[in-house]
Amino acid sequence: MRTIAILGVGAMGSAIGQRLVEHGARVVTSLEGRSESTAARTQLVGITIVEPTELAKADIVLSVVPPSAALDTARFMREHLPLRGVSPAFLDLNAVSPSTMMKIADVFRDSGVDVIDGTIIGTPPRSDGYDPTIVARQFG
Repeated sequence: MRTIAILGVGAMGSAIGQRLVEHGARVVTSLEGRSESTAARTQLVGITIVEPTELAKADIVLSVVPPSAALDTARFMREHLPLRGVSPAFLDLNAVSPSTMMKIADVFRDSGVDVIDGTIIGTPPRSDGYDPTIVARQFG
């Protein structure tokens, strides 16, 4: 079973996480610094709450945060990577500029993490079967 970490479990991130859970993925997140309502929403949709260091054990990390938080989110993830061993791919799904994406890639330089630049087109997944489109490409 694939494990996918989601950083940013707001309306979009939690809905994407729920859809991934429905399709058999194990979805994890860290709620460090998040509200009780975020914790409740996260548990309701089947996302497992883990310690930040556990995020690095995921196959891929999805960053789904406001663009202004994208670089800090990458730094948060980098802080919790082990010095050696498993390094997940980091998929930035935020509407950031090319220069910000370069800064995000620099955060992971020499870490073994594959940085992927992406975006989400559309609204959060819905119960009627609608899913947004995710477009992504290897960065660098």
